[in-house]
Amino acid sequence: MDHQTKALDRSAAFLDLPKGAEYGIAYSENGDGREEAGHKIDDFFEVIAATGTGKTRMMGCLAKACDEPTLFLTPRNVINKQIKQEFCEEIGLNPADVGVYDSKQKSRAAKMQALKQKYLITTYQSLPSLLRQYGFSDTTSEHYRPLVLLDEAHMAKGTETAKAIKKLLRKCIVAGFTATEAGEREQLFEGQPPIFNLKIVPAIERDLLCEGVRTGVIDVNIDEQWLKDFTPPASGQDYKEEDILKFVNNPAVIKGAIDFHFNETPDHLRQLNMGGPLHRFPTIFYTQGVEAARKGAELFNKTSIALGKLARADYISGKMSQTERDTKLEQFRTGHLSALWNDSVLEMGFNDKNATIGYMLRPSRVRHRVEQPLGRFARKPTDDYAEKYYPDGFRQGKIALAINVRAPSMNPILFGEILDGRAAVYSQSRPQKPRPKEPTKSIPWADGIAVHIDYDDVNEVVALAQKERGNVKKAEDVPADDWLSATFLRKDYIGGHRLLDEKIRNFAEAKKAFFTQQGMEGSDAAALVAAKWAGWYKGRGKWPAWHIAPQGVEELVASGELKPRTEKAPPAPTDWVNITTLYAEYTGSELKFAKIIEELILTKETELLDQNNGITADMASEIVKARWAGWYSGHDKQKTEGWHISPEARAELIAQGKLKLSETKAPDAKPGWKSANTISDDYVGSTGDLNDKFAAYAIVKTQVLMGERNLEQPEAAKEVYEKFAGRYTKGGNESWHLSEEAVKELVASGTLVLRSERAPKVPANWLPVKKLIKMYGSRKDVIERNIQTYIPIKANEIALERQVTAAVAAQEVFDYWAGWYTGTMGHEAWHISQLAADDMVARGLLGGRRRKVSPAAMTSDAEAPGDDVRGNLKAKRHGLSISPAHLTDAERAAQKNTHTERQ
Repeated sequence: MDHQTKALDRSAAFLDLPKGAEYGIAYSENGDGREEAGHKIDDFFEVIAATGTGKTRMMGCLAKACDEPTLFLTPRNVINKQIKQEFCEEIGLNPADVGVYDSKQKSRAAKMQALKQKYLITTYQSLPSLLRQYGFSDTTSEHYRPLVLLDEAHMAKGTETAKAIKKLLRKCIVAGFTATEAGEREQLFEGQPPIFNLKIVPAIERDLLCEGVRTGVIDVNIDEQWLKDFTPPASGQDYKEEDILKFVNNPAVIKGAIDFHFNETPDHLRQLNMGGPLHRFPTIFYTQGVEAARKGAELFNKTSIALGKLARADYISGKMSQTERDTKLEQFRTGHLSALWNDSVLEMGFNDKNATIGYMLRPSRVRHRVEQPLGRFARKPTDDYAEKYYPDGFRQGKIALAINVRAPSMNPILFGEILDGRAAVYSQSRPQKPRPKEPTKSIPWADGIAVHIDYDDVNEVVALAQKERGNVKKAEDVPADDWLSATFLRKDYIGGHRLLDEKIRNFAEAKKAFFTQQGMEGSDAAALVAAKWAGWYKGRGKWPAWHIAPQGVEELVASGELKPRTEKAPPAPTDWVNITTLYAEYTGSELKFAKIIEELILTKETELLDQNNGITADMASEIVKARWAGWYSGHDKQKTEGWHISPEARAELIAQGKLKLSETKAPDAKPGWKSANTISDDYVGSTGDLNDKFAAYAIVKTQVLMGERNLEQPEAAKEVYEKFAGRYTKGGNESWHLSEEAVKELVASGTLVLRSERAPKVPANWLPVKKLIKMYGSRKDVIERNIQTYIPIKANEIALERQVTAAVAAQEVFDYWAGWYTGTMGHEAWHISQLAADDMVARGLLGGRRRKVSPAAMTSDAEAPGDDVRGNLKAKRHGLSISPAHLTDAERAAQKNTHTERQ
């Protein structure tokens, strides 16, 4: 673990440097045998380390060594539980000190509890709203967090997220960790170079990952019009989603990968040199969209059964619940599944050490979308890897195989390009076997398929791909200040950033097509359009994006493609839904739903005008907006503006087949079965905890049935689903449910424990939140948050005024002012006395928009955190250690016991 120790030593040394000082970049080379150098701007820095080299471990050790309240930011909620587990099991952080905040959690109490923990894990998406509510960067706030750690920092470049992080740079110590440098240096760290730069090739060569990575390419010939008309994206842009979906769902693409995987001809196996057929290795297929993942898994299983093989596959998607994904991932880790088809969800946070083969079916021109998956199956394997996967006469370490499936005309980034243009990279400590000297035999493949797996062949393919892509015109400075990108366009015109960006791009392509049809050469047409109407340029922030000239804007407005905003979108009717809701329930992307709504509006307006009953265009627009669809402020806390549709419009779109329910929707719950929400009143644990127990029970029960009755895994899983536990839908919500028999088993085993007591009954005449809403006109979440803000403020005042202990003050607040009680209808909730209500009104916490008040501001004698917090943090950074050796014997024993109990 020398590289991890070096990263943390460099972190400590960097933070001790004065501003402007020069520092070396670990693992870099300036051409003279020395490290490249950077100059320190302030106490923020970036660590670049290849996937699998221990970034999460580095972050956890840094937090433990600093021993200060820490904010961990990650790109997705789905990986946060795993990160907490790794921090606790491997680093030795106390689980009681680590909170996970998920904005989608229903339990307000769970969220508040997470925010109180010393180590808080949440997502980049939650950061802007949390910063508005809690003073993470305010040294006078009880919520101040001196240390902020960014996981997968390249994912933190969204406009709002980047803005929020920049607010932290001068007030906290901010450290970003990533495997892929993708512009975050400029967008987040003000151009300051990283302090550590260990990329995937040197990581493999230094024996920090698996013993080697080989790459290959499967070329698929698709004779379809969309591909003939295909135009490669500009530099820095990725493919249109509609083109990606057409490609990944093409039967030839899916079949090409599967045929390659199951091919056992001698020449093919000799070329691969993997000790036998590929289907025995744990394999990941990267695709896009639930439909493509499902199709891939189905064809994989049909092929395997037809060939008499035992290999089985399943698919996972971002639309599945955490529990369902965890169940399938556990089946993959234990060998019940040999392959997983995934809808872009295994790019981050997936750490199966024995995953060996990866197929990239989803084309991309964005480097990190190719590099991240590669790192997922290039990790060091478990100690028993060779014994598990290689025959006795062919024992060797893990050699990962990375295969791109592509249409040559699309020319996506290849795995070989991630390996610095090489077909394969091996550890320098691995004994190198001589390469075969006889010429490579041509292996017959199906028509329309060409396979490149020989080293020289792959090197040539990679070099050609890079050369052809190098001809793409790079972005230049925008021609004039009045040209606008989607970022600035959306301030005055209806639509989100992605939708407006797509409109500009489509407008440019339509213009180019028009001039081409007039006889102009394609390159000349493109140059003319880019000079006068729209093109790919560097804008005000010097970042490439689509820009449009004023005359282009005028044309789009005249055609109805761009619609000016009114001052502020009105609130959406109560039963109308936005695109986010549609995305959660129906198959398709947010961009697709936006287009469907726009088409619906145009169709309805046209129908009204065609009736010839005196309706003007403006009247038609207002009728459509009132009855079917329009641009409104949403029902969320931020009142986010966007497209909304009525129940009538939704029914029409379903009838027309334009809205199709996601096929992953669970069936209706069986009579008598209980959900976590149903039994949480009677048994100890939150809904999330109980759901986790239900999922674990389903896995264990499946294994028990397999052992007791000698059933195959699919048969046992089916019986468990039908008789004991599974994900079902009730009241429109999908969640885990248990049968009565399963509940009894969990109670008997001690997994479910009856609650011994409930919250006390509310005092007479106290006010519940529902009544406060009617009296003071605010929202439920705002009132609940303000009550929880008010309670510690009031307790602190009582303690100071009467010179009593904090416990006595807290009890007095509970008895006379505010607390969590069981209401008159039997439901637990926040309640306050009328005395407290009057006090909260006087403080601005009730009766209109809450003014920003901090506990320190409301209690003049309150002690704020000292100004030397950052100094103390620096003092604790010396002696950082990455190995478990820095733990005491007691800590190691506790860590081992925790791991044993979890097992």
